[in-house]
Amino acid sequence: MAALLRIESISVGYDQADVLRDVSLAVEAGSITCILGSNGSGKSTLIRAILGLTPPRRGRIVFDGADIAGLPTHAIVARGVACIPEGRRVFP
Repeated sequence: MAALLRIESISVGYDQADVLRDVSLAVEAGSITCILGSNGSGKSTLIRAILGLTPPRRGRIVFDGADIAGLPTHAIVARGVACIPEGRRVFP
């Protein structure tokens, strides 16, 4: 089965510093995937890259067969990619 989300050797950073370097990941449709790491390890940066908020310097992000790296965030969300952050309440 082909991966629904495929990250191929991306590097992402802020200013001159790379936070993620040569990261690859494949997520199959219907699977549950956990991004786990200590504070400052790049978890949020990876999610920001997938959502188009922090574009990768190198590599590809492929969702459902289409390269989404470099697309504006609204176009990525329209394809079905979304993030729901933890610990946020709409109602108390």
